[in-house]
Amino acid sequence: MSSLWQTTTSAEWQVQLASVDSRIQSLAKPGLLELDRLENNCFSRSMKSSNWSVCFAVKISRSACPSNFVCRPCLVTFQVEWKLTRGKWRPKLLDYAKHASEEEVLVTTKKAFACLGSAEAPALQEVEEALKELIGLKGTGPATASAMLTAVSASLPFMSDEAMAAALPGRPEYTVKKYLQLVTALRSKAESLSNSSGETWSAAKVERALWSEALAIQLSKRESKGTKRKR
Repeated sequence: MSSLWQTTTSAEWQVQLASVDSRIQSLAKPGLLELDRLENNCFSRSMKSSNWSVCFAVKISRSACPSNFVCRPCLVTFQVEWKLTRGKWRPKLLDYAKHASEEEVLVTTKKAFACLGSAEAPALQEVEEALKELIGLKGTGPATASAMLTAVSASLPFMSDEAMAAALPGRPEYTVKKYLQLVTALRSKAESLSNSSGETWSAAKVERALWSEALAIQLSKRESKGTKRKR
């Protein structure tokens, strides 16, 4: 159980959030820090912004997706790779993304994002519709689909192992139903933190703080093992 999840003090959450980059760097997973920065910065995270569809293509060709969708290089390069590098590496999932046709990715993601409407925090029914469209892509489950959704709206968190364990304890189920429950739980936590601190918290920020906490625990265990070997 995450001790942070039980905490109602925004300052403690902010400490975790501020430490995430340094902890990713200490983890020393090749490419993860760069991928994470792309995932969090390439999109505007605002459904009301005119440039929210800017994607990874900007980084390599200085051009952007011309409409509200994800292009295949974006899907492969940082949304699937980012998710897999964060968690368990599954080469087959990356192969599925690489072999998906450009048209299939564009059409599917455009339909999915259209389901979300223009609100900053899409309704759960809209989120469910978008998620179901995205999981139509081969090899894309709810967790991978959530990596696309969180890139376009901070009210939609990534379905990470850490967030699932903290907000929905018990046997993890990576289903559409559980993702909607996760969205509800993390939005509620974000609202509570915002109300108590006057700062702006989102479901995506809550998820990142929980991930940062888990990284700190992982790094501490690694350091402890290293110390024992030296002895």
